[in-house]
Amino acid sequence: MSKEHLRPDTVHETVGYSHVVKVTGGTTLYLAGQVAWDMDRNILGKGDYTAQMRQALENMKGVVEAAGGTMDDIVKITLYTVNYSTDVRAAIMNTLWEYLNTEKPPVTTLVGVAALAQPDLLIDLDAIAVID
Repeated sequence: MSKEHLRPDTVHETVGYSHVVKVTGGTTLYLAGQVAWDMDRNILGKGDYTAQMRQALENMKGVVEAAGGTMDDIVKITLYTVNYSTDVRAAIMNTLWEYLNTEKPPVTTLVGVAALAQPDLLIDLDAIAVID
């Protein structure tokens, strides 16, 4: 299995994400949206984007590892955030790069939304990973 992170000459240079990741072979994992729930479905970090991002990423890490992968295997991640602003973006992206490969980052999409599944949730992440 191989993963190639590309920036075609036809699009702008990126910082912190790839335009395309070409995968040949491997097993594809589709990861459900992860939020700041603990094991008892309590929301951790109410009102705190960084804390919620960290919990969502810890949940994602547990899910991908349970399927035999690592966070480096993520090729696509979508972030949904309530009340998006540039301050919110900085908080969540700085936390994101603590968990993902910054040298070969996944394809990334950030979407501002009006609400998530429960009122105190601020972040929801879903992803696609490819493992050997």
